[in-house]
Amino acid sequence: MNRLIIFLILLLQFAVSKADILPTGVYYSHNEKNEYTITRIAESVGANFTVPKKITIETTNDNSETVYNDYPIIAVKLISGRNKTLKTLNAPYIKSLVISGNSTSTGYLELQKIELGNTLESITTLQGCPKLKELHWNPSFIKSIGNSCFDGLSELNLGSVRFSEKLESIGRYAFRGCINLKNIYLDKCSNIKQIETGTFSGSGIIGLTLPNGLTRIGSSAFYNCKELFPGSTGTLDLPKSCTKIESCAFENCSKLKNVKAYGWKTSLADVSHKEEESKGKNIRQFQGCTSLESISLPNELEHIPQSAFLQCENLKIIRTEEYQNQNVVIFPSTVKIIGDNAFFGCKSLTNKTTSNGEPIDILMPDDIELVDWLAFSGCTGLISVSFPHPVTRKIIAYTESFEKCTNLKHIKLHEPKKKDKEQSESTIAQTYPLNLSTTGGLVVEDNAFLDCPNVCSLPASAGVMSWKDYSHWWYDEREWIITDVFIPYYVKDVTKNEVDALPLFNYFSDIKNVYFHSATASVSQGALSSCINVDRVVFYAPEAEEQTEEQTLQIAPKAFAANKKLVNVECYYLVPPVIEESVFANETYKAGCLTVPEGTVELYSKANGWKNFNLITDGQQSSISQIEASGNDCPAEYFDLQGRPVNRDNAVPGLYIRRQGSTSGKVVIR
Repeated sequence: MNRLIIFLILLLQFAVSKADILPTGVYYSHNEKNEYTITRIAESVGANFTVPKKITIETTNDNSETVYNDYPIIAVKLISGRNKTLKTLNAPYIKSLVISGNSTSTGYLELQKIELGNTLESITTLQGCPKLKELHWNPSFIKSIGNSCFDGLSELNLGSVRFSEKLESIGRYAFRGCINLKNIYLDKCSNIKQIETGTFSGSGIIGLTLPNGLTRIGSSAFYNCKELFPGSTGTLDLPKSCTKIESCAFENCSKLKNVKAYGWKTSLADVSHKEEESKGKNIRQFQGCTSLESISLPNELEHIPQSAFLQCENLKIIRTEEYQNQNVVIFPSTVKIIGDNAFFGCKSLTNKTTSNGEPIDILMPDDIELVDWLAFSGCTGLISVSFPHPVTRKIIAYTESFEKCTNLKHIKLHEPKKKDKEQSESTIAQTYPLNLSTTGGLVVEDNAFLDCPNVCSLPASAGVMSWKDYSHWWYDEREWIITDVFIPYYVKDVTKNEVDALPLFNYFSDIKNVYFHSATASVSQGALSSCINVDRVVFYAPEAEEQTEEQTLQIAPKAFAANKKLVNVECYYLVPPVIEESVFANETYKAGCLTVPEGTVELYSKANGWKNFNLITDGQQSSISQIEASGNDCPAEYFDLQGRPVNRDNAVPGLYIRRQGSTSGKVVIR
């Protein structure tokens, strides 16, 4: 009896051992190292399966004796649909996991939970189990994530994923559509040089850190990541090593607020006019980032791509590293092309204003050659835009490039920034002949400023190579009312012909204000004789440290004698330029006001040509407490230096205080 019991026990142990050797319904393959991979789990295994660390294989030796050997199980590689009852996979010892398949053949797995251990090095794909909700793993041991690995696993709760320096690759579309992925930390992943196409597109990531050494962000890498908000301020700080940001990389990241892309480089080598769209490359990087407020760009950027910031309706700040802490709109000076739709609909892109309310010009880059189709269309915050004028090349404002900038008032030209201190003024501002337009200038194509009804100032005609189709200067069949004209910096000798190089003044009879650049050397007789409604002329001066006692501004006799409505003259030279007694009309001397720099009233009141003005003011606020500024519609009032009211017509010649509206200042009455 005892022998029978012992025999039965041994038989039972053998049976269990045999079951552990090769579980029914679990199939394997092995490599030359006798490392085993599970390739199939039959339905008979049940809802839960644990992968053992080793598998015991029964073989026979040369003596036909039974031998049992243990071999490691290093991977699970399943084809979906072979086990619809499997709900939980526990594989704590494997190095690699692959679950693949599609619903059109054998159907997806019902797998909902996977338990993995610290030995796991790679996950190739989990697309075969779309109902997966839980993945317990240690990302810090992972070396590779395959193409489309977690693609579409919308129920999988990934939470925060922090990879380590062991990570070598993340495949294309790896986390696409993972709406429950919240944070990705890649800052320690020094081996990751590229974020591939679509890797995180449509995912729910909020936090993101990227590794130093990253060189490329592939197309659509973060497309439609609507929750992306890195750090506490929503600032995406791209490494300076990241030189390529490809198409749609951050399109529709609607919560992203700030981007620093100081390494981004764009080349014009493979971009020519109108070819971008057909190539489909290098476009729409930040399109639809509706919360984006600032973009920081590198100094070397050559090209702002097509639709790069289209519909970034809250974009207010564009700056280079030099201005990284300032709220400005400063483009990299090296930008040659601003592409189609680049800032279309950026309605918050606006001009800051000075203390007296004058808009600070938004300067087009010094190297600009083309502002392309619809580049700034709908930028309703723009007030004043200024183009540089390197005379050796053309600058083109293309068709509808500023269409529907409904608050745009001023179109100007500005002097390019001096590249070094030794660059002489002769290379910055020279006297050019009237045929300047054959070598360079601003070319304004058809409809470039279509539906910009409030434009009121233009550069003088000598600064414009051509305005294509004058009929498009109108808005709703109403002609622009141009009140301001700016003389370009390079026009040193202002003559009537130069100012009237195009029929500008024949089209616009409402010109009231004319501004002479600080580089202007002389104004010839009758230069503005056709501008009969001019009532203000301003002479800008060089920087204070560049001014000398021998000023270069020369105004010819009777230069403004025909401008009898001229009543406001402003001259900002610290030392009065030498002029003749008859430069202005008698009406100007008698009824006009000369405004000069603070502290120079007495100098101008003694200088030939200037002293003839009955009224000279420095425009500064008075320190006399009895004189308080009042409403803006009040007539001018005069006070002596003790604050007592005086009648200007009966006043004894001398120094007085003039108040009009909200300002007051010192004046000389003769």
